[in-house]
Amino acid sequence: MVLQSRPASASLWGVVSLQSLPLQVFMDGALSPHELLHQTERGGHVEWRLRLAPQEPGGPHIIEVVAGEERIALRDVLFGDVFLCSGQSNMQMSVVDAMPEDIHGYSWDFPRIRILTTDPFPFSSKTSSQQHKLPLLHSWRLVTAENVFGPSCGATGWRDCYFSSVCLFFGMRYHNVSGHPVGLIASATAGTPIEYFMPRQELESCNKSEIQGHHPMNVFHPHGFGPIQGDGVLFANVISALSPMSVRAFLWYQGESNANDPEGYRCLFPGLIRGWRRVFSDDGASIPFLSVGLAADVNFAGLLPEIRQAQTFATKMENVFVVPAYDLGDVESPLGPIHPRRKKEVGLRLARVAIGVFHGSLDSAVAPEVTSITVSVWNSSAMRSLKVGTISRYYSRWVLEEQTPDSVIWLVNVSTRAHDGRMVSLDAASCWDCCRESGVFHLFGKYAGDADSAPDASQSESVFTTLAEGQGWYAAASSLPSDWETYEIRYGWEDYPQCIIYREADRLPLNPFRFRISATANKQDQEPEALADFVSKPLHVVSWSSTLSRGQSLEKISV
Repeated sequence: MVLQSRPASASLWGVVSLQSLPLQVFMDGALSPHELLHQTERGGHVEWRLRLAPQEPGGPHIIEVVAGEERIALRDVLFGDVFLCSGQSNMQMSVVDAMPEDIHGYSWDFPRIRILTTDPFPFSSKTSSQQHKLPLLHSWRLVTAENVFGPSCGATGWRDCYFSSVCLFFGMRYHNVSGHPVGLIASATAGTPIEYFMPRQELESCNKSEIQGHHPMNVFHPHGFGPIQGDGVLFANVISALSPMSVRAFLWYQGESNANDPEGYRCLFPGLIRGWRRVFSDDGASIPFLSVGLAADVNFAGLLPEIRQAQTFATKMENVFVVPAYDLGDVESPLGPIHPRRKKEVGLRLARVAIGVFHGSLDSAVAPEVTSITVSVWNSSAMRSLKVGTISRYYSRWVLEEQTPDSVIWLVNVSTRAHDGRMVSLDAASCWDCCRESGVFHLFGKYAGDADSAPDASQSESVFTTLAEGQGWYAAASSLPSDWETYEIRYGWEDYPQCIIYREADRLPLNPFRFRISATANKQDQEPEALADFVSKPLHVVSWSSTLSRGQSLEKISV
């Protein structure tokens, strides 16, 4: 097994007979200092929990808990970093279900990484005398080819060879970079909504006071949870049973089963984070929480952008991070598009953040973020005589070749953080040139003659042509008739985006956004600083500069 190393203190717990007290702890034969946290008598036995002194990463060690004539020995114990990986089917998917090219090439011999899997279907509620017992599918094991691709894989069902591919790819990269032993606990159940993982207190704070039976969307494997167990069942039977353990961070991949209620998720997700931190930390510490934004899928009828935004909403909390996966779709997955096989990339993105949090800098670990947006509207005929400059040579050629004299040009310039470096666009097939024609932005609005002027009713859209890419910025343009009215500009606001802006250095995608344009904003007439070499007088300019805390949604900004 792996126990959490310093700065945290690892915990041990168990049961001894009443007459055997007091407890002593020995490590490698020497008496080890510890703190007794809990001791409760139940029917002639004593349930106990103790905290060890903080330990340096390393091992193996032999730990013995001695109570009178009773002796409990734990052998081959490593101290390192322990991670709890949880969620629904995309976290549960095993290594054998990942992309074949991601599986081959490893020796699958990692003696300093240990894996543990909880039972994904703990149907029965435990009695009070069973609370100390873990509902395990597999106890602690070494990462070996036999344990990952054992002879039972494919022979008696997927449960026999199950270990989370996201969790394992994460752990392997984290171990290789940090050098620490790693303990990975996989506790995920397919087809489950977030409510199943939450404590009663947080459910009630989100107006979920009744036990509910759910019929989750697109379940990977049928399960027996029904109205009797429903909300809170996995927290009560699994998460709380794991909570005496000290963990370095939580990894979370869930949301598909809540995609039809993004507003509810904005309350539930932060509630889950608070609830888990409360039971795992005696001092209320903000244990880092790393989540995966939902991957691209073609079967969600436009629901995914909103639930991804709801996931990002939680990053306003301390030490909460969401890594994007909306560019990692897999329509050819044998398990269906909802279960993309590109789990190695997800695991590596999570590992980048964890390494940044614990061993380096977050600047290059998290996805690029928008710091400012400038939208300007130009008259096409007036722009044909523009002086050609560094950027405007792309623009001038585009105007001369493609646009009619009476059209109106919408120009968008997005700036990111300085350390994000050069931003480039790629399509879903990693084509560098394809997105220059289809574009990465979309305009939503209406023509002046349309009867329905409500922004939410707008159906029309126009794609942008890429003009140029640079260090920390990306510019594109779109041409529309002069009677077009734009309500909103969107990037990545689709279930399965096809053209994506990446940070060139590491292929991390820019987080999706939508930028709403108010009627008063279009009346401004000011020089667009980020586009100075495009020229002098646009018809209108609207701009936004980031003064917001991380996690605030662009969709809420009034400009």
